[in-house]
Amino acid sequence: MPKKSAKKIRHGVDIHEPKTALICVENAHSNGRVIALETMQQIWQVAQTEGVPVHLDGARVFNAASALQVDVKAITQYCDSVMCCLSKGLAAPVGSILAGSHALIAKARKKTQIARRWHAPSWRIGRTRFIGTQCND
Repeated sequence: MPKKSAKKIRHGVDIHEPKTALICVENAHSNGRVIALETMQQIWQVAQTEGVPVHLDGARVFNAASALQVDVKAITQYCDSVMCCLSKGLAAPVGSILAGSHALIAKARKKTQIARRWHAPSWRIGRTRFIGTQCND
């Protein structure tokens, strides 16, 4: 998969194709499939070489950590940002956590403020917490 990922990265040479700005990885998938740490590391290395950030859709990251028998840090070390849904796998009623650089968190907070003005169910957006920590610390 990492070799395929490297071939899929667009460098913005062709005006008809956008430049790759982000690689998104999901671990674990809704069907229970877990990505091996070696694969996560290979994707990370491709991303670092190409200068593209990696985002982990970590809705079920705690399930992945359990299946791989590792700490969550072992999975998140291969990404620049992580979004973790607290209601999937942890049985919380609602909420998500975004972890990333301080710049990313500041941008997310601003977008959340805008979203609160646009959406009626702002009570739900208000329950989302943004935590400004480095994924790879």
